[in-house]
Amino acid sequence: MAKNRIATCYFPTTTLFLDDGVNFLKDLSLQLDEALAYRLFYEPYKALRFLKDNYHPYVNPRQWLSDLKNRGDLGDLEKDEFTHSFVDIDIFSIHKMIYIPDRFSEISVAVIDYAMPAMNGLEFCAATSDLPIKKIILTGQAGHSTAVRAFNEKLIDRFIMKGEYGFLKTLHDAIHDLQRDYFSDLSDIIIKNLEANPRSCLGDPIFLAFFDKFKTDHHIIEYYLVKESGCFLMLDEKNKMHWLIVKAEADMQEFTEIAEGNDASRSIVDALKQREKLLFLFTKEDEVNISVDKWKDYLFPVKKLAGQFNDYYYAVIDGPSKYDVYPDKIHFYKDHLKKM
Repeated sequence: MAKNRIATCYFPTTTLFLDDGVNFLKDLSLQLDEALAYRLFYEPYKALRFLKDNYHPYVNPRQWLSDLKNRGDLGDLEKDEFTHSFVDIDIFSIHKMIYIPDRFSEISVAVIDYAMPAMNGLEFCAATSDLPIKKIILTGQAGHSTAVRAFNEKLIDRFIMKGEYGFLKTLHDAIHDLQRDYFSDLSDIIIKNLEANPRSCLGDPIFLAFFDKFKTDHHIIEYYLVKESGCFLMLDEKNKMHWLIVKAEADMQEFTEIAEGNDASRSIVDALKQREKLLFLFTKEDEVNISVDKWKDYLFPVKKLAGQFNDYYYAVIDGPSKYDVYPDKIHFYKDHLKKM
């Protein structure tokens, strides 16, 4: 399990509940957080068939990676520039998931009763071990030792006693944590490659703490990595868009030198040199087509964050901006919940 890593993206997903106790599951569903999307199953074989037929992870690193060893157009030095690894990462494609309405239907966590006569919970977990879905076993006292053993053997990710004090809070917390881990695990290979870049903030513990606080303070429920340095497109619980733009000291120095070398206006050079503003060009086309004399429209006030490995500069852009992400085509979680 990937620990203490930012995922390449995160969005609300669906939790599957499986328990042959119909009344228990119906009562539980009435107490679940209203912001939690879920599906209820009372028969293990129906739940198993549903997952086998319908599980589809939209977070698919293989779609975003290509082997640089096969890139004949790149020399050795150019290959080394790609995050010091042998993979080329198509970061720009990640945020396009905001246009996929079914992304919220993706099953990330399954909550499964242990004691079911047709197929017990651990048998169900074994039958779905080929899926990266996180699994929580609900058990009574009789199944406690078995659940502990299954956890130690990594067949399940959590187990919760049905009658324990604070059961509902424990369950909600576990689902929340495992939804986060689900995305972190799927993203792990990409994040590890990006962390190899000395300019990246993605592996810096101080930035990780800052990032978590930022999400909490801004009520962020979705985020998508858009630049290797650590820039994110985010959506909050009210469907408002935010951009968190992060650049390292080396990036800021590079912007300054490019501005000076291309005779940018004094105001642009000074803003960059004095670390008052940073430059954010969203697309590859922007980087090619927007000349330095137009940079003033793409500069944003910054704050400094002293990280463990680097000094970072970040800017926050709230609400609609000049960056074209087709807001009319975005599908929002609030609308998804209304349809459930």
